[in-house]
Amino acid sequence: MKTSPLHPRVVAGCAALCFAAATAVAEGGAQAQALTEWVLAQDQTGITIRTRISPGDTIREFRAVTRFQAPLEAVTAVFEDVSRFPEWYDRCVEARRLDGDRYAGAIYVRADLPFPFADRDVAFQTTREQTAGGIRYRSEAEDGLTPEVDGLVRVPELRSLWIFERVSDDETWVTVQQRSDPGGALPSWLTNSMATVVPRNSLTALRQLVDQASSAE
Repeated sequence: MKTSPLHPRVVAGCAALCFAAATAVAEGGAQAQALTEWVLAQDQTGITIRTRISPGDTIREFRAVTRFQAPLEAVTAVFEDVSRFPEWYDRCVEARRLDGDRYAGAIYVRADLPFPFADRDVAFQTTREQTAGGIRYRSEAEDGLTPEVDGLVRVPELRSLWIFERVSDDETWVTVQQRSDPGGALPSWLTNSMATVVPRNSLTALRQLVDQASSAE
């Protein structure tokens, strides 16, 4: 069933919709300088979103940050449950692990796009890194992880980085940075609207799930 185009959610992450790996920031030269110029796109409901476009590109990369009133372990427990991606990742309608464990491996995600556009899917590899202040998850689309599905457009490029940092025992700072090419023929207004709609809707829904889990304990 197609949904309204008022809230275009494309996972070019999930997993993350999942669902989301980070674009490495180039160093030196005019091109590197342009890559680091983030522009404030939205700052509301406790979520700050910045976007940028690489030289010669037309797709916006986004970086969103927010703070959760919950322990780091509570936030990452919900995030790591791939089966719950459709509950919070914008427009994600299917998510499953192809291999690996709870922390790393290959993940498949399908996203519902508004009519008349074809739905998208993506398969990506995710790695998990424990840091001094928290946990990082990097994801990148990879060919050959699972066969393409008739009627769906396979997302050709996805790179995302999720950073969870412990602020205190009951607070967690969350940052998500992502660039994705949804593939196929999509109007630029729809593709670029994802740069604010996807992180805002996803982080808002993820926060609600974490709050529900915390209150149930």
